[in-house]
Parts: sequence; structure tokens; C-alpha cells
Amino acid sequence: MDPDAEGVLPIALGEATKLVRLLVEARKTYRFTLEWLSPRPSAAAIEAALETFLGEIEQVPPRLSAIHVNGKRAYALARAGVAFDLAARRVHLYSARLEGDSIEIVCSKGFYVRSLARDLAARLGAQCRIASLRRTAVGPFAAACPLPAERQALLALLLPVERILAGGDIACLDVSADEEMRLRFGQGVFLSSRQEKSDVECAAAGRPMLAMRDGKAVALVCRSETGEVRPVRVLHPHGGVAGEPQQQEREKEGR
Repeated sequence: MDPDAEGVLPIALGEATKLVRLLVEARKTYRFTLEWLSPRPSAAAIEAALETFLGEIEQVPPRLSAIHVNGKRAYALARAGVAFDLAARRVHLYSARLEGDSIEIVCSKGFYVRSLARDLAARLGAQCRIASLRRTAVGPFAAACPLPAERQALLALLLPVERILAGGDIACLDVSADEEMRLRFGQGVFLSSRQEKSDVECAAAGRPMLAMRDGKAVALVCRSETGEVRPVRVLHPHGGVAGEPQQQEREKEGR
């Protein structure tokens, strides 16, 4: 996140680290406040300008970003006074609404709020800066809290890996016992003629999905061009959280 920003940052432990890429792909929600220089645009003008950025757009990242340019971070080059250009990137702005002095947006990965503020001001013929920036949601995770120092208090905050499906952004694929076995051994499966087959065939090849069996995550999978579903990362059925169950068993055996 931006050094001056705050908010939701999901942390994965144990087997959950295998699903981090799903959070990278998930939608993000931000709330930020703009400080306008005089003359300040009207609320109606800001709302009208925001609508022009909705949908898929080409966005040039800010110069003070962490993007690599010839092996160096853009922000380091900018602070050193080095001249360079950044290529525009295709991103998606799903929604944007003005609430008083704040703006709330839902966007895709790779979206820069500071670039939106820059382009919004340019569209309005004005100048502004971001006074505050907070990420309020990453996929289904929308509650942020400080990390406690006590181990038991930390464990009480942990959520099962299946929670990643709660937002609806991640495709879920229910598999049979035989298909689960094949996936766990690193083998691909061709789905039988049931509803999930049509769902997967409609999905883009290479799109990550989470294979499930009886409500438990089995593997992160992708569909190939031939229609075969292949495992990308297999989740251990008794992986626990950072080895927690295994450690408890070792402690019991040592008594």
C-alpha cells in the first residue's frame, strides 16, 4: 500500500499462503478524501467527472510508485530527479461515489488511487491532493484490526481458508471424492456432465478457481485450453495454521 495509507491488509499463514494470488486478483475498496485548491469544483461537477472513469480504462501509474523502471523503483528515480516515462496500464473501476468530502471506489488490481485523483483534477481543470487514504476491503475481507502481541489472542482472529470465497469474486468448483484424490496427487480431471462442467467451460483458460470437497478447500486449480482442470497449488487437508495442530500434537506426546 501507499506509505501514507492505512486499512485492510490480509495476512496469510500456513496453507493459506497458497491462495494469496486470489487476493491479488480480488477487487479492492478504497475511501479517500481530496483537498482541493481554490477554486474548488462543485459536488455535481466531481460526480459527473467520476462517471467518466467508470469501466475499463487506461491509467498511467504515479511517478512515486513502486513500479520497476530499468531495475529501479519509480519513486527512487523520481526523488533523484531522473526523467522517465511510465506506460499506461489497463485497469477497471467498478464503482465510484462521492460522500461529502470523501470518495469511495471499488477497483481492480493494479489501480492507483493517486492516479485517479490526478486525472480527476485534470478533467475538472483543478488541482488537488489526497488528504487521507484508507483501504476498506480486499475481496471478502473488510474488517481491519491491530495485530495483538499475545499468541492466543492472535489465534482467535484467524479465519479458515474457505473464507476467501465469501466475497463471490472467486470461482468455486465442487469436486467428487475421486476428483479430489486425483487433484491431491497433482493430476488433472475432466468434469462429468453436471452443472460445474458448463461453469468451468465458460471460464477463461488459466483463470484461478478453488476446488472444494464437502465445504473444504482442496486445491487452487485452472482450466486448460483442452478443458481439463489441473491443480496449481494443492492444500494439505491437515495443514492447520502455520503448523498449529501439529505442534499441539507434539506437545501432547512430550507430556
